[in-house]
Amino acid sequence: MEDILVATSASEKAGRVGMGGIVRDTLGNRSGQVLARYSIMIGSRDDQNVYTAELEAIAMALRCMPDGIQHRQSTVMTSSRSAVQVIARPQQQSGQYTVQEIHRHTGRLQKSGNIVKMLWVPAGDKDFPMGSEVKTEARRAARGRQRPEKPTYQARSTRMRLATAQQQRQKTLPDGVAKYSKRIDKAAPGTHTRFLYDGLKRREADMLSQLRTGMAGINSYLHRIGAAESDMCD
Repeated sequence: MEDILVATSASEKAGRVGMGGIVRDTLGNRSGQVLARYSIMIGSRDDQNVYTAELEAIAMALRCMPDGIQHRQSTVMTSSRSAVQVIARPQQQSGQYTVQEIHRHTGRLQKSGNIVKMLWVPAGDKDFPMGSEVKTEARRAARGRQRPEKPTYQARSTRMRLATAQQQRQKTLPDGVAKYSKRIDKAAPGTHTRFLYDGLKRREADMLSQLRTGMAGINSYLHRIGAAESDMCD
């Protein structure tokens, strides 16, 4: 059984995310020969993150393994523990499209008697010299000026992070939400809201909440929901 070592890495620099990989034959005619080396910028930080880049780096290595390889053992090594865990137990995490591709190419290689193993190696491990080499490739990709190699999907966790950050910057409630409350207090619920309620008793807090939301037991609200004939007070 002859071994092929694959080292992958990812890096983010100045809002750009890159990946790198090195494929080395340890038992060929020239032991340690580098079969492939790649350094690719896959997208901006708005669309990608280091985790999804690690997955794409692994998929790239397996994607490029030719069908003619038989009865070899390929060991993919990465410093991303989360990437190894999601490949082992895929559920609903980000990067599912790439995880499925990894499993598809793993199955393709296994049909020819090959073994594919995923191995987590701590970053900076002195017994893993390929780690520093492949990290250099990933950093080169992140610092480069080339365009992404292919159209990229946007990671779900990245979309959520951006949406949350944008909402925090605006410090306002979305349009169409709490219109009545925004006429009273234009700021989004925050520490000042807690200050209003924390000093009140339960019944007083209930009354204030009803008044701030416009859902109090007065005719203007009761008439709106069909519980009173008129919105005029007696």
